[in-house]
Amino acid sequence: MASSASDIKGKYVKEVKVEKGVVTATMASSNVNKEIQGKKLSLWAKRQDGSVKWFCGQPVTRTDDAKDDTVTAANDGKEIDTKHLPSTCRDKASAGCTKHHLRLSIKIPKPSFPRTYIPSFPRKRESGT
Repeated sequence: MASSASDIKGKYVKEVKVEKGVVTATMASSNVNKEIQGKKLSLWAKRQDGSVKWFCGQPVTRTDDAKDDTVTAANDGKEIDTKHLPSTCRDKASAGCTKHHLRLSIKIPKPSFPRTYIPSFPRKRESGT
């Protein structure tokens, strides 16, 4: 049985919320560096050219009427200082919708149908009489 996002907690994570395709983790208030206590980190996907690209970085939100999977910066004062983001979320060169996001490409293969299996039977050998 799968857990809901609200059931996901840990030593460093206070809560996880999933809203409109954006996964946002809020850091705990203890057991973590003081500079990230209560701060947030988001993960989200965008469809681009037949593939799914995953992003991580500062907290973002997505509206119901968002076109092209766009997200906007949450701007709620809960941003983690870039130096505390996971190293894969600091890449400015692949920044997506807001500053310091990582883009991961996952190519979705076209569906394929199983080939029909045709068993091969041994041929009867003819005797040379």
